[in-house]
Amino acid sequence: MVAGEHLVLNARVDTYLFGECSVEATVKRAVLYARAGADVIYPILAPPELLPDIASTVDRPINALCLPNGPAPSELGTLGAARVTYGHTLHGRITEVVQAMAAELR
Repeated sequence: MVAGEHLVLNARVDTYLFGECSVEATVKRAVLYARAGADVIYPILAPPELLPDIASTVDRPINALCLPNGPAPSELGTLGAARVTYGHTLHGRITEVVQAMAAELR
């Protein structure tokens, strides 16, 4: 592999995104991804209070989504996240700031 150790495979587990809203369903899928070679497990939209259960069951670092009005990255870390993602929200927040600046300039 050309990328070698510089490549990290972050496997997104969509159970909370598409209605299988349980730790059991999330862990089942996460274990399959880990067996297939995933380096990090990303249970997108998993409720923060469930991260400890997921992190203690899955043998890979956990990626968590940091949302506005949600737990801070440091709190997500204490709940079991080893990696924090801002997803589309960072782009949305920056877009709002740029639009406000453009409105002021008009």
